[in-house]
Amino acid sequence: AQRQSLSKPPPAEGKPRPKPKMAPKPQLPQVRCLYAYDAQDTDELSFNEGDLIDLLNEDATGWWRGRLRGKEGLFPENYVQKV
Repeated sequence: AQRQSLSKPPPAEGKPRPKPKMAPKPQLPQVRCLYAYDAQDTDELSFNEGDLIDLLNEDATGWWRGRLRGKEGLFPENYVQKV
């Protein structure tokens, strides 16, 4: 008969251990697009009515910075509403 090695614990029985919970990512504020907008320049975002944009920066000029579908850019504040 073979002896079991003492360095290895016996196989665990029963339910697998639950995975450790990941800390939730901090939620960025979002804005809902009230109207469609076509970017007029390469640093602007295009979006459709109803899209949700992650708000990255608000500026007093009326042009805010956000992220939509992996692209960052500027968009007119008067086309959106905070959610």
